[in-house]
Amino acid sequence: MSITVNMVVDPCAMCGHRYNFSADPTSNLGPIFTRAFVLSRVRLPRPEMQRGPGLHGLHGFTGGETLPVLREVLRVLSNPEHERMFRDLQAPNGWGTLEDAVDVVSRLCTAAIECPGGTWSVE
Repeated sequence: MSITVNMVVDPCAMCGHRYNFSADPTSNLGPIFTRAFVLSRVRLPRPEMQRGPGLHGLHGFTGGETLPVLREVLRVLSNPEHERMFRDLQAPNGWGTLEDAVDVVSRLCTAAIECPGGTWSVE
């Protein structure tokens, strides 16, 4: 199973270009994402809209709204003080590592920068 994260904009209301982003990280990363979002000191606007923990919380928000949170989550994931905790959350079968989580959040940050007006869809 995977978590499907999409941002498809045709064209972006803010920048005018067409944008299509898709990621399908393994659901084994769910515990890592959830912990990183909880440890993040930055919160999403309109918390009443949040659909769930971790990546699912991005659903319905724009790239611009989520960029500060995603940057903070990336900082948390990359913090050596948290490495052991995140390694302990990795799937025993090797599908879903800390490095995978960092890669996914890095790509989400890039998408949020490239299309701040696009809206996330997370399933």
